[in-house]
Amino acid sequence: LLRGESQWPDRTIVVHSQRVEQPQKWRQTTVMTQRWRLVGENELYDMAVDAGQRNNIADRFPEIVAKLKQEYDRWWQDISRRFDEVCRISIGSENENPVRLTCHDWHDSAAAYQDEIRKGRAFNGYWAVSIERPGRYEFRLCRWPEETDLPIRSAAPGDTVIAAVKARLRIGYLESGPTPAPVIFPDGKESPPPDPTVVSQSFRVSEQDKTVEIAEADKAAVFTLDLPEGPARLQTWLIDADGTERGAYFVYVQYLQEG
Repeated sequence: LLRGESQWPDRTIVVHSQRVEQPQKWRQTTVMTQRWRLVGENELYDMAVDAGQRNNIADRFPEIVAKLKQEYDRWWQDISRRFDEVCRISIGSENENPVRLTCHDWHDSAAAYQDEIRKGRAFNGYWAVSIERPGRYEFRLCRWPEETDLPIRSAAPGDTVIAAVKARLRIGYLESGPTPAPVIFPDGKESPPPDPTVVSQSFRVSEQDKTVEIAEADKAAVFTLDLPEGPARLQTWLIDADGTERGAYFVYVQYLQEG
């Protein structure tokens, strides 16, 4: 290919930008070949003569539109089989310890942008995590990334100070116990199936829910918990004196030792 001695076969490529919890068909989607671009379902451009995509010619080439839609449907059918899978963030792994969690990876929340963090936006979500080994863990809840060296109740010039006086951490997980699967986490959101290798076991849902005070100079609210191995759901709160709540935008999780 580099020397121009081979022919690259024409192919159809699909790109999309979802940025939502559950992917939506045709959301911000383009279907591309070497010559054609189908933008969404109704805009067709001939890149050979219209690289700037100024002239929508979908009406003139309905057969091309139909063909590209067919290619898209085939692609969507393939990828949508895995939409129900949860991609968990590992904590406690020997390969990365500690782990930094950020609000960008929250579930049940709109995407987080840097200016919203700087303004102290009151929003929240949860992390789907996988506890890689049982033991004692330290959780450091921060408003700012640690490299800024800023206290929770402080801000850089031009940013918004928040008046957080308390921090809360809640983590729900599965343990062996008397209640059979399926299971529901405490707030009814997520119900992961049991590991097929231990399907004969029964499980119960457990959680830890703790609160600590935040002092004026605290750069992090620190929690230490003993946790079992397995899938879990983690959520945090920074709570102002007036009751305003927001999630901790940055959380540092470190495996300390066996429990």
